[in-house]
Amino acid sequence: ILDFVKKLENHKKYRGILRGPVGTLWTNGGSYCDRISLLGALLKASGTEVRYVGNEKFFWLEYKVSHEWKVEKLGKQGGENKWVKKEIPSRFFHQMEIKLDDQMIRIPLPHLVETPLLLSYTEKKWTLESVWKRKQKYSISQKWNPWIRPNQIIHFTYLPFEGTPVKFHRLLYTREYMPLRPLNHPSNIHLISLHSSLVPSWVWKKEQEVWKERLYFPKPLLTKLYLMLLDYQRQSDMNLKYMNQKFKIFSYFTCPRTLIASYYGGWKGEEPYLALDLRKNRVVLDGKIDKGKRHAFYMARSILEAKQEGDILKKYTRHTPLTAFILLDRI
Repeated sequence: ILDFVKKLENHKKYRGILRGPVGTLWTNGGSYCDRISLLGALLKASGTEVRYVGNEKFFWLEYKVSHEWKVEKLGKQGGENKWVKKEIPSRFFHQMEIKLDDQMIRIPLPHLVETPLLLSYTEKKWTLESVWKRKQKYSISQKWNPWIRPNQIIHFTYLPFEGTPVKFHRLLYTREYMPLRPLNHPSNIHLISLHSSLVPSWVWKKEQEVWKERLYFPKPLLTKLYLMLLDYQRQSDMNLKYMNQKFKIFSYFTCPRTLIASYYGGWKGEEPYLALDLRKNRVVLDGKIDKGKRHAFYMARSILEAKQEGDILKKYTRHTPLTAFILLDRI
C-alpha cells in the first residue's frame, strides 16, 4: 500500500493532501488517525472499495482486492505516531464521551463527517491548569509550534474525502491561557472547522448546569469561521515559526450570537479585548487601544456591515493573520 501511495506523490489532484502538516504515509508522519484516514481517502480516490472497521478502543482499514477484503492497521508507532485508543473518527460512531477533569460531556458528533474538524481535550487525569503548565514548558524549550502535540492532548482530524481535496492545514487549537472559569464552561472545549470554504451544518449540543439552561454550539449566523492563520502561506513576510514566537492566536466560545475577535502579543496570554455583540449591533472594546486592536476592530465592524461572507474574505485575506473569528448563534 505504501508503494501505491508513493506513486500518487505527483498526482496533481491530490498534491495538496499528500504534502503538508498532516504528514506523509511513506514516512509514517502524523498520528495514526491521520495516516489511516488519509490512506483510506487515497485508496477510495483510486477506485478501491474501502471500509472502516472498529470498536470503542481501536479502528482499522479494510480494502478490497480481487473480491477479498484485506486488513490494514499500519501498526503502532512510537512517539507522536503512537496509537491513542480514543483517537477514533466520528464516521464510526454517532456519539463519543469526552472526559474533562471530573466532568463527563457527551457530544453528538456531526453527520457531515467529511468536513475537516479538529477537537482537542484533556484526559481525565490532566486538569486544564496542569496542561497549561506543560504547554508553557514546551513553548519555552521547543519554540512551541502547531505541529508539536503533547501526549496528554488528543486531536481528532477528519479529511474531506468527497469532491476536490482542499489543502489541509493542521492547526493545534488549544487554549494558551486558562481563565478562572468552571471546568465545564464551554470555553474550555474547542470544536472548530478548519477550512473557511466549507459550511458545516452540525450542531454541538451540551448541557450547562452552571447557567441552568441548554446551549447549542456552534450554529453560526454566517456559518463561517474566519481564521486568518490559514492564509499564512500567501504571506511573503510572515511564517509560522515567526508567528508562534510573536503571537498567540485563538478564540473561545462565549454567549450565543457574540463574536470574539482576539489578538495576543508575547508569550503570556491576555483576556480578549474585543467583542462584537450582534444582538445590539455594536463593537465593544476593552482596555488600551493599539494598532492590533484597531485592526481587529475594523475587521469586526466590517462583518456587521458586510452583505455577503465572500466580501469579508476577499477584503481581509490580504492582511497579516493576526485575528481569529468565530461566530456563534442560538438555534
